Amino acid sequence: MLKVELLLLEMLLHLSDMNAPVTCREGLELARSIVRGSPMINEIKLWKVKHLMYIPQDNASDNSDDENNDDADDGDDGDDVIGKAWWRGFCWHHRNQLSI
Repeated sequence: MLKVELLLLEMLLHLSDMNAPVTCREGLELARSIVRGSPMINEIKLWKVKHLMYIPQDNASDNSDDENNDDADDGDDGDDVIGKAWWRGFCWHHRNQLSI
């Protein structure tokens, strides 16, 4: 996750230099887009499961009767593993660089 944070911090600083600051929602979406579809998302999920911070969605409900489950979310979008609490922590840890 450190790689993602460093990349995100660098991107936010470049956007700030271009006089294009981002809102909390935009920053969170940017972070999610970085991990979306990457192997990093599985590492985050494993860490969260180990520390009892994440319950996999595939175990939450049984959709065996649903034949049209082709459009089901595969869980690799990052929206369920990177949330507002992570963003607050990220901003807190990097408050000197981001000058929030």
